[in-house]
Parts: sequence; C-alpha cells; structure tokens
Amino acid sequence: FIHFNCVKNIGVDGPATEDQLDSLLAHYRAAGILRPWFCTSPHTEPSRLRCWLEARGLQHQSGWERIFRVATPLPAEPLFPADDLSVEEVTSKTAPEWASFIDAKYRLPTSPWLIALVGREGWRHYMLKRDGAVAAVRSMFISDGAAWSGIDAPVPGIMAPSFDLDAMLGERLVRDGIAAGARLFVADIEAPRPERDGPAYRNYARLGFKIAYLRSHYSYLPAHSS
Repeated sequence: FIHFNCVKNIGVDGPATEDQLDSLLAHYRAAGILRPWFCTSPHTEPSRLRCWLEARGLQHQSGWERIFRVATPLPAEPLFPADDLSVEEVTSKTAPEWASFIDAKYRLPTSPWLIALVGREGWRHYMLKRDGAVAAVRSMFISDGAAWSGIDAPVPGIMAPSFDLDAMLGERLVRDGIAAGARLFVADIEAPRPERDGPAYRNYARLGFKIAYLRSHYSYLPAHSS
C-alpha cells in the first residue's frame, strides 16, 4: 500500500546516491515488500534519480500534485454552502465512527491507529455528514505554523466522482487552521491532470491554493516479483 511503503525524502537533505537507493530496495526486499514506492519532485534531482529508478525496473506510476496556500483569510460567507450537509470535528466519542468509515473506504484495518490520533497534539479530524451519516472525511496536522491536510476519504476523482464534499471539508480546515495560528497550508491533489484543470484544481484555487510541483511516483508493476 503506497502510503505505508513509500520513500518521500531521498535527495531532500542532500544529493541522492545510488548506494542509498540500493540500500532502500534491499531493506524492502528483506521485509517482503515487493512493491515499494518512491516519490520524486523537482527538489530531488528528478532526472538522475528517475534514471536510477528505471534502471532498477521501477516505472512511473502517476503522481500527486502538491499544493499550498498562505494564511490569507477567506471571505466571511461560505464558499461551498450546502443546506443538507454539515461538518463536525471528531471527538473521542465519535472517533470509532470516523475511523471505521476510513477503513471501509480504504479496505484497511487501521482503526486503532486512527483513533489514537484523536486528541493528540496538533491533530484535528473532521467528518462531513448527510442525514446523520458520514459522507466524507479529512484531517489536518498543525506543527510550527504549518498545516498539512490528508487522511481524506473518499478520495475525489479516485474513490468518488464528486469533488464538492472534499471542497467543503477543505474550507472548514482552512478556516479552523487560520484560527489556530497556521501560516502555511499544504495538501495534495491525488488525481492530477496534465492540463492542470478540473474540479479539484478549481475548488482548491477558490480556497487560495497554488500548485507547488508534481510529485511523481515510481514503483514496480504488479507482476514484478523481485
């Protein structure tokens, strides 16, 4: 699963080397992980790193669009209003409901990990509900003035055709994040488009986000066994 077996920082703290790459691949093989993932960006010497990855049999597998915004206030009126929907912050009482929704969407048994994040310093989790039932979720982690947004479900453009529910959650996160002192917000568009247009791009632009770079993913094809 890409989120649990992904190398994101190779080449960020210094020039990447082939020895580093070989060591990481050996580590995954020893752990029985046949499809590790590597993220590259314009800040990780993509040309050289891409050649090394491809020489070892890994292939480009799409990517995520990294986006950001500063703490510019949003208009007082809601940007994405909906009378039949409501957004509520997750509490210790509602944590099992939130976690089980995520597990069902991702088909993973991660509820114990997720519930442990409720109430933890820096973390805030949100559920969007329709008629009392969870319809979408998204989380935010704030540290040193930077707010990261993720743990979203269903992922728009991948798990669900609609982008509107995620936009409503994104707006709530930005408003609460600014109130909590966040100065920078970062998130990802997980269904990028070459033309950089579409509902996700338009919704995030309305929320004040800009594109930073495309984070490309490399891995073995599913049939690869070494």
